Amino acid sequence: MNTEARDPILRGLDELARLTDDDLAADRMAGITRKVRSNRRRRVGAGVAALAVIAAGAVGAAQVLADGDSSGPGFAEDPPPPATDGLTIDLTVDQIDTTTLSVTYRIHGTSTAWSSPDTGRPMGISGPRSTSIQLDGVDVSGTDGGDIECRAGAPQLAYDETFDVALSPVTVPGPGTYTVTVQAPYCGADGEVVPNEVSETVTVPGS
Repeated sequence: MNTEARDPILRGLDELARLTDDDLAADRMAGITRKVRSNRRRRVGAGVAALAVIAAGAVGAAQVLADGDSSGPGFAEDPPPPATDGLTIDLTVDQIDTTTLSVTYRIHGTSTAWSSPDTGRPMGISGPRSTSIQLDGVDVSGTDGGDIECRAGAPQLAYDETFDVALSPVTVPGPGTYTVTVQAPYCGADGEVVPNEVSETVTVPGS
């Protein structure tokens, strides 16, 4: 076969190869286009999912703040209020007859321990430094705590005691209205004596 006869065949084969190459390129471009679109959809979907996660976290944090939840880090519970010292007097006044009153009072709470005037050291006991019962402002009965001092820094101790003076009643002149007062000062945390009193008004009827 001469060159002239071979040339059309070669040209035909070259043309067929070119067309084949063009088709393969088109197929490859179509495949690349599909991959680009698929990847783009994946990126969009991942972005939406990430935004959903962030939004859910924000809603959860807002809910924690709204509910006042302090269980997670950064939400420490409020510390309890500091303990305060103080003694309370519960006073009860009963009429025995037209000239006699029975006075009972309970003193309870927490106060600073007494200190020794000699050493300045806490004595391990607390309570009122003294007590007194007054009738219309005049002392009629009471107790004395003895030779003690109040000093700052002494420990806080609990105290609970009931005083019943029924065996030593308060005498009144007769029918009328009277004010019974109980005073029970105690040692405060700063070493000062804290005044403490409560009063009750009683009317004694005639016979």
